[in-house]
Formats: sequence, structure tokens, C-alpha cells
Amino acid sequence: MTEVRRWLESRGLEQHADLFQRRNIDFARLLSLSEADLAELGLAPASRTAILREIKIGSDAASAASTLPDRAERRQLTLMFCDIVDSVGLSIRLDPEDLRDLIAAYQRTCAQSVGLYGGYIAQYVGDGVLAYFGYPVAHEDNAERAVRAGLEVVSAVSKLNQSLEQSADLEVKVRVGIATGVVVVGNILAEGVPDHDAVVGEAANLAARLQAMSEPNTVVVSEVTRRLAAERFEYRDLGKRELKGFMTPVSVYQVIGQREVTRLEARGVALTPFVGRGEEIALLLDRWERAASQNGQVVALVGQGGIGKSRIAAEAAERIRQRNASAPSPVILQYSPYHLNAPLYPVVRYLARLADIAAEDSPLVKFGKLATLLGDDPARRERVSLIAELLGIEPDADHPPVTLGPMVKTASDDRGVGRLVCR
Repeated sequence: MTEVRRWLESRGLEQHADLFQRRNIDFARLLSLSEADLAELGLAPASRTAILREIKIGSDAASAASTLPDRAERRQLTLMFCDIVDSVGLSIRLDPEDLRDLIAAYQRTCAQSVGLYGGYIAQYVGDGVLAYFGYPVAHEDNAERAVRAGLEVVSAVSKLNQSLEQSADLEVKVRVGIATGVVVVGNILAEGVPDHDAVVGEAANLAARLQAMSEPNTVVVSEVTRRLAAERFEYRDLGKRELKGFMTPVSVYQVIGQREVTRLEARGVALTPFVGRGEEIALLLDRWERAASQNGQVVALVGQGGIGKSRIAAEAAERIRQRNASAPSPVILQYSPYHLNAPLYPVVRYLARLADIAAEDSPLVKFGKLATLLGDDPARRERVSLIAELLGIEPDADHPPVTLGPMVKTASDDRGVGRLVCR
């Protein structure tokens, strides 16, 4: 059942893990579930749709991998190489069958983490895993996807240790190296033995060297990867390192974690002067003045992708600060293309950050932090339970699930609601 839980967690659907465990649904059975099966389990339509979509994505990825072109292609790829730390020591301490089970669990964990961000597992080399981002399917943000996948691998392996039925002094650790560059990728046939999806190029060797030099449970990236991933992450500059096979020292960066930045900040470049959009800015400032006068307002800013909606919102916020230095800082919540199946993901992440809830916290600790944020007196206990359910925290005796009555539709008008269409 651990495999089922990890699969659900990697796709933002962990709230259903306990249900599948109670029904004794293993991973093979999960992947064969139909709409009718999920309905019989009592899942809501939205949850059924999300799970079936993820099952289809996995199936499509497997199909794409089986039909990759035979000819070699020249592409820019981001490659991720991860390996178990001290695998020789593990082979000495463990029975071969136990070691096999351990490596299989580790490989599944890596595959789920890579698949979550659209990567492709190209090779398993012993306890090493080589993944491509940009082949066979290319994305505009391959470097960012690879870095997120690397951080997910480290986190997932840490969780894997908690589920392994091994001695307390046995801990699996990984190293992750990521590099970006132009390579040639495709099948190679030598002496009648095919090497499927082999990659040739400096980036492949660099990813392997970065992995070998990194500290346990860390992600290390090349300078090109860091530049392409922009400002989405925090880094520690490890300086220039002498790497075997490279004639000149290579700049190396360790990824510390994700940064809470807007899309504009993530670009890492200076903004050009703001021109035009006078009517749109005026409307936003007018709605702000009304809201500041305790007349709540909502504006829906609508437009095609890339037309400048984020820039307009940022410009309006800056002009509000210029008018009133004491104005509260804006709260910016942005969706994540990597968590499309996680309901209200930006809100969930924001609330968890406000409460200082960490993924490794126990349910008891999470409830304590929520209670500190929201107040845990009897009158507010239901509020804590509702928010805990939204954050996927398991209920306990003091905070049982809240049963909501039927929704009551009330009359309303659209006073205070504006719709701003950008063209």
C-alpha cells in the first residue's frame, strides 16, 4: 500500500490514500480502476476525474516510451542523474533479496517523482537512475521541471525510509546531479546489442560528475540549468570545481529549496517601463479605494496567455504602495502547472506557509500549528477541522471530520464584482 500512497501523494491526491488502504487496493488494481469502480468507492466526480486523468497520463507516457523514434536526434535536454549513497555498504549489510526489494522501491520512488514533472526515465544502471527532461516530449521549462523532480526525489526517498521495514540504523540517501546542454539522443546498435535511448554529449557526463561530487540528500546543478530555472529556487554557490574529464573548472550550484516568487520575479530580469493600460490601471485603483473604504471588491482580470495580466496586477499594487506607504502588502496566489489535480493548491500552500506546517510534521503537530493560527477554542474548533481537511490532515478525536449540510443558494447581485478584459 505504500506504493499506492506514494503514487497518490506525487499527484496531489494523497487525501484518498486511506480510502484505498481500507479497501485493500494495491497499485496494480489502482491502475485498472474504471469510472464505475471509483464511483462505487464513494469518490466525488471531481476526484474520479482527477484519478482517471493521472492513470491515463501514466498509460500515455508508457505508450510514448515504447514508440520512441529509432533515429538519433539532436536536442537540448536537461538530464538528471541520481544514485544511492554507499550502495556497496548496503550490499554488504543486506541479504541480496532484501537489497533487491530496497532498490526496486527506490526506483519506483524515483520514477514517480520524475513522472510527476513530465520527465522520462531513460536508464536504470544498478542503483543509478538517468532521466531526461525534454525527450521524448519537450516543454519550455524543462530545467525547472528537472530541479523540482530532483528535490522531490530527495523528499520522497526520505519518506521511503520511514516505510522500510529495516533496522533503525539503515537509512537510504541519494545524490542528484542535473545538467543542461545539446546532446544527441536515440538508439545505438553495437555488436547486435541495442542501447535504447542512449544520449551522447557533454551534459550527460556533467550530470553524472555533479551527482558524484554532491553531498548526500542534496541536488546539484550546472550553471546553464541554474540560469534556465531562473529565480524559482534558492541556491548555494559552490564555486568552480575541477571535474574529471573537463578541461576547465565548472561552476556548480546546490539547490536549497523553492522560492515563493511571482512569475515576473521568477524571470530574474529587470522589467521594462510600463506603457499604456491607463483605463485598466484606473479601474483597479478605483476598486482598491472602494475596498479600502470597507466596500469589498472583486475584479476578474481576463486575457490571453502572455498578454500582461500579471504585469498589470503588479503595476497596480506598486501604485497603491506609492499612494499609501501603510497599505498592506498584497497576497499573491498563483496556480502551479505541476499541481493541476490538487484542488485549491495555491490556497493550500499559502495556509500551510502561514501556519508554518512542514510536510514531515505529524498530524498532531499540524493540528497544533493550525490551532495557533486560527484559535482552538470550542467555538473555532470546527473551523480548524475544516481547514485541516483542506490541507489533507488526518482527523483525530479532538478534531473529527465536519459534516456539512446541503448548500443553500441565496439571491445575489454583482455589485462590487468587476470583469476586466485585456486585448
